[in-house]
Amino acid sequence: MFALCVENRDCEDLEKRKIYQFYYLHLPPEAEVALKEIVRSGWEDAIYRWVLKRFMEYGRVVDTFKFFSVNEIARALEDLPLSPYAKEKWHRMIEIYGRSNRR
Repeated sequence: MFALCVENRDCEDLEKRKIYQFYYLHLPPEAEVALKEIVRSGWEDAIYRWVLKRFMEYGRVVDTFKFFSVNEIARALEDLPLSPYAKEKWHRMIEIYGRSNRR
């Protein structure tokens, strides 16, 4: 997975506008904070949609649910250009977990 640093006001270790690679089991705390900030920015933000698409295409379900609700994922299925495999996988996850306010 990759993360783009959009703001580094609380972490001088990260360079603004630099892309960082991270691995599922070794997500640095700085990257998790940055991702949560992106998620708070909401659907209207292009970076939010970019991150959500990457999670839905390449991320594990458990990691995606850590940052995005079932409702956000359901909405994205209609609006994001996802691969047929990713669309089918997420339709199945919504069917299993249902639409809720899960976070």
